[in-house]
Amino acid sequence: MCPQAAKSEYGVVITNGNLDEKATQACRRGRGRNNVHADFDFGPEREAWENAFDDATVMELNRRLYALPKSVRQTKRHEVFQRAFPDMPKAGAGSLAAALRDCDGVRGRFRAAMNELLDPMPD
Repeated sequence: MCPQAAKSEYGVVITNGNLDEKATQACRRGRGRNNVHADFDFGPEREAWENAFDDATVMELNRRLYALPKSVRQTKRHEVFQRAFPDMPKAGAGSLAAALRDCDGVRGRFRAAMNELLDPMPD
């Protein structure tokens, strides 16, 4: 795919053949939703989740989990989420968007839980 198509279709900025993360984030923030049909929306619950657990944070979690033996990954993942978001409502029992109002606080607890429960990322 050419860099122009990556930017227009996905909001991904390629500079000198490499992903430009800062430019991609800026592009996606300023990007209209013209590529999403008006009759389709993930809704406030999904948007709240993605605000709290952004791509970079979830990618870091996944990298750390994949460094662990497969037999413990799910348990460790559950422990991280439980520590970061102990008041997560059960499916259908409450508003996820309301519980995630303080997405910066949740994200901070999430990072702290990863640092405490999972090995640090190698340099």
